[in-house]
Amino acid sequence: MPLPRRSSLTCALCHTHADAGTQYVCVSLRCDVPLSFGGSEAPAAHGELVSIGGIGGAVNASISAAVSAVLQAKLSVPPSRFYLKFQDVAGSDMGWDGATF
Repeated sequence: MPLPRRSSLTCALCHTHADAGTQYVCVSLRCDVPLSFGGSEAPAAHGELVSIGGIGGAVNASISAAVSAVLQAKLSVPPSRFYLKFQDVAGSDMGWDGATF
């Protein structure tokens, strides 16, 4: 995927969890990794979201819907071919700026 398209995609994904404040959102995109989903190599995706609180239940469903919409619009990945793993961590388990939260 060309760099300008990647930048557009990572920015769009960054804004799917805007409640966190985008200055704290980090998106990594790896398009060169083979991925088999349901026995097919058709377009698919796997994501992980790590957050210090602020996720769970309805929030996760909302974020999943937003990320799925971005992936479908920008990469033609159907929502049914995408897994998103949510992980809530303690601030002491996340490093940033030479310290932890």
